[in-house]
Amino acid sequence: MATVPQPAPTTGNKPVGIVYSSAVQSVVQASMPVGAQLGWDSYVRFLYEQANKAVQQQANVLLARGNITAEEARTLVESQRNGLVLEFRKPLTPWGRLYSEILKPSNNLPTLEKLVAQKGSIEAVSKASATRGWW
Repeated sequence: MATVPQPAPTTGNKPVGIVYSSAVQSVVQASMPVGAQLGWDSYVRFLYEQANKAVQQQANVLLARGNITAEEARTLVESQRNGLVLEFRKPLTPWGRLYSEILKPSNNLPTLEKLVAQKGSIEAVSKASATRGWW
């Protein structure tokens, strides 16, 4: 069904514009504060990075003390990091969650085996994770 333009509402002698339907007017007037959302998502990302560093430091200390082996440290960091990713995605804005899921789907978070197969060697994985992060 085609919509017929209604006469434009006026304010005094000046027409405001053509109103096609109230639904279009409502949708057009909806606003979304993108800056505030990006600021919040950046703050959550900062908190994630701090928690990730703490997990890595904890594993390094346990490894240096001899409490755990290198394989156990890798498993600890990997499981903790993937858990952090999932938990820190919860307070994100809808846009932040969508973006995070596009970059790294929750059901396909990186494991050491996947990263070694993708990068070719453990050294390449270490270099990439040091420069990029795990979000």
